[in-house]
Amino acid sequence: MCARCVISSPACAGSTGYGHEDEGRLALDALFAELVSAPAALVRPQFFSGTHTIACALYGTLRPGDELLALAGHPYDTLEEVIGLRGRPGDGSLAELGVTYRELPLTAAGGLDWAAIEAGVLKPNTRHVTLRQRERVRTIAESAPSCSTQCGAHPALARLCHAPDAHDS
Repeated sequence: MCARCVISSPACAGSTGYGHEDEGRLALDALFAELVSAPAALVRPQFFSGTHTIACALYGTLRPGDELLALAGHPYDTLEEVIGLRGRPGDGSLAELGVTYRELPLTAAGGLDWAAIEAGVLKPNTRHVTLRQRERVRTIAESAPSCSTQCGAHPALARLCHAPDAHDS
């Protein structure tokens, strides 16, 4: 296990509640990142569902004028309101905040449309690309002759292709 993952008595001590330089929080984040082979992790009990966690990441990183692109068809139904595909006006969706959304359907074989990706489906303002399900990641990884060849030109796709889950499970 990594040296930064040590959970000791001080890590379990009380905190001011603000979490600044909280040894326990930092150690838990490091341990979780190590366990899932990620470069970093953010582990908080305040994230109460996968959708909530994804929404926090999207709201925290997307800005007006940015684009969210779904490469594997329609998103989870629970993300539709976050994106702004349905819901009540004034709920604060990404669309209301000026973030655009597009989706690229899967091919008839169930894989990514690499031809469309190579033809320039990604725009300069595409900040995030998403996949819908873990099972689709496996299918998509298998559909590309060389993921790194296909993804190398765009940083968001390169991160996707080199993610640990993209090739195993």
